[in-house]
Amino acid sequence: MFFGKYDPDKIKEMLEKFGIKSEKLIVQEVVIKTKKKTIKFKNPDVLLTHVMDRDVYQISEKEKKKGKK
Repeated sequence: MFFGKYDPDKIKEMLEKFGIKSEKLIVQEVVIKTKKKTIKFKNPDVLLTHVMDRDVYQISEKEKKKGKK
């Protein structure tokens, strides 16, 4: 956990030393479908992080639209 101000460039540089790279994606919509429901994110912030030959997507948005299958 970070307290106070932090420098995003320094954090990114530190993570890249460990082989972790990330990039912000410009996305219009993300849809997650499960057996019971569909969750739609409109204009979310999406961060793609590459860690140990895996891609991790972090999705964040203030509001989400819920729907049924």
